[in-house]
Amino acid sequence: MNYRYGMPDNETPLDVTVSDAALAHALLRLALGTSMLVHGLVRIGGYFWPFVDQTAKQFAATPIPPSMVRISAMLIPPVELLLGMLLILGLWTRFALVLGGLEMCALIAGSSLLTQWEIVAIQLAYTFFFAILLRHCQSNRLSLDGWIGRRSP
Repeated sequence: MNYRYGMPDNETPLDVTVSDAALAHALLRLALGTSMLVHGLVRIGGYFWPFVDQTAKQFAATPIPPSMVRISAMLIPPVELLLGMLLILGLWTRFALVLGGLEMCALIAGSSLLTQWEIVAIQLAYTFFFAILLRHCQSNRLSLDGWIGRRSP
């Protein structure tokens, strides 16, 4: 069923139609984007170096070189912040979803090395949501990407 500003088609004269698929995509994209944005903000805002140090300590007994762990830990917060902003805006959505899925793969590898299976399960859920949104990118109408695409001749 299509809606125009939350009302069935036959109840309003407005010319803007939004499908349920577009609404569902926007809601999931906004929720995932908000989660990623807040993850990035919290870690950058005063918790950046403690996060990097804590991550380095967690991985001390793994075969990953400490310098690689620290670099990876320093990249996670800005990537999460960027992903969150892009997803909330719906800008470069496909790129953001692929990058988010790849970030989750890296996090899953790290959590698996630490045998933190409950965290792996959460990261798999995030990966699932990235993949679902990517699979249904054609419904990404309520976004800057959708707006820019509609403006093109």
